[in-house]
Amino acid sequence: DSGRLQLSRRAGGLDPDDEAALASAASFAFENYDQAGTGPESLCSFVDACLGREHYVGAGAEVGLAVVRAIDAMYRSARSGRLEACAPGEGAGIVGGEAG
Repeated sequence: DSGRLQLSRRAGGLDPDDEAALASAASFAFENYDQAGTGPESLCSFVDACLGREHYVGAGAEVGLAVVRAIDAMYRSARSGRLEACAPGEGAGIVGGEAG
């Protein structure tokens, strides 16, 4: 084990679902950073992908797009002071760019 998942809520305390999720993912191993090793697995997979080799895809394009949409909605929400949709559509902006 080289890492721990922690959850903090502004209001304090955890509900039973949070406690169950934390108990099942209480510890995990980070990537291989051993000096004698070949480097982090994510970097090795990236190099393999660039070379056209078989590689591990931890998060594909769909996940990346969903993350960008969520971050974009967070920025728009901070700017507007309202709840903003993550889905693309009328009025959706780009992080750091103009709303479109």
